[in-house]
Amino acid sequence: MGETLMSRYSIAALAVALLFATANVSSAVQVGFDDFGFVGGDGIFSGTPNGDFTSRVITPDNSANIILDSNGADVAGSFSGSRFDVFGITNRGVNFDFADDSAGTFVGDSEGILFTGKTDNVFGIADLENGNNIGGTGTATWVYDISGFSNLSLSLDMASIGDFELADSFVFTATIDGGNPQTLFDITANEGVTYTVTMESGDTYPGAANGFFNSAIWDELSTNGPFDNGGDAITYSSSDVDPQDGLDDTTGLRTYQEMNSFGTFTNDEFELFKDPLQINGTTDLTNQLTTYAAGITGSGSTLTLEFSAANNGSGEVFVFDNLLIEGDVGGGNNADVNNSGLVDGADLLLIQNGDPSAAGITIADFQAQYGTAGSSSASVGAVPEPSTLVMLGLGLVAMGMRRKAS
Repeated sequence: MGETLMSRYSIAALAVALLFATANVSSAVQVGFDDFGFVGGDGIFSGTPNGDFTSRVITPDNSANIILDSNGADVAGSFSGSRFDVFGITNRGVNFDFADDSAGTFVGDSEGILFTGKTDNVFGIADLENGNNIGGTGTATWVYDISGFSNLSLSLDMASIGDFELADSFVFTATIDGGNPQTLFDITANEGVTYTVTMESGDTYPGAANGFFNSAIWDELSTNGPFDNGGDAITYSSSDVDPQDGLDDTTGLRTYQEMNSFGTFTNDEFELFKDPLQINGTTDLTNQLTTYAAGITGSGSTLTLEFSAANNGSGEVFVFDNLLIEGDVGGGNNADVNNSGLVDGADLLLIQNGDPSAAGITIADFQAQYGTAGSSSASVGAVPEPSTLVMLGLGLVAMGMRRKAS
């Protein structure tokens, strides 16, 4: 009996080895996506949404607003009050804060995210607090059917540029079947940090020109002192202390202060890039679209993905694109049949032998979770789809069962 049992486990071990001999090939498949385009083209004003979500709700939704630019082209995603205030599906044509034209029409461009060739749609956010959206917040919610999938993950391309504050917040959460929300990405400002942007041209910049700086106003202030400019009070900025010559005492850049009915504004000739957005307190975003991924724990029938944003500053741009939900086929049941804390060959034997503790557990469940603590913590893409080699392994296990019976 001891020899038979030993032979049984030897065969099982060989079968498991064969089952996962090609484990370097990912088994993760697409469960759902949203690239913010439309079937038959990437225009956003007509056609069927190019994304297999059950539903998508954007609030406030400016994706369908049409604003004509100086060339008569349609621009989407901006609030009606200003094309520099954005929330929703948009593109590089919305304004120059989004567009990187350094390799195209503006060689000296020092600010932007979307390259010259990046003409498809993205989800964009800029200055959510405005006359059209007093609260300064926005949400987007997607619902996906995840029936039959396990080991879920979210990946998307993200980038940002601007001087953010701790009040600026961008959060992605996932909820399965109405359960507790899981925070996937918690993105806020990394305060006190300056950074450099890299443009499509390859040029790098520690800051950008301030479009509100007026050289004629600065000339008048530095020559004759404070004056009234059509109802706007022009004076020295708080960074121009001694001597008051119109220069920032720290950077040496030209600067002045402008006060009017809208408030008090400091106009520097050149503004440093500082306080970048940071993901989960560890990784700073750049102005280059980069793919980031996070695992989603659990399985079920419905996944609700929510994006919430709070943003209240001009020139603060956050973009994401190519939202993708992936998972393994099957694996909805916990394949750690013997509760050992590891899905391994011993569990496979129980499944194959029809043990009551393995009721409802399939080979697909086992494949998706092999080498992990079970379906709730299995890593995405760890195990390949069944192959001829897999079937051979299963045959060996079955042979071992028959040998024991004889």
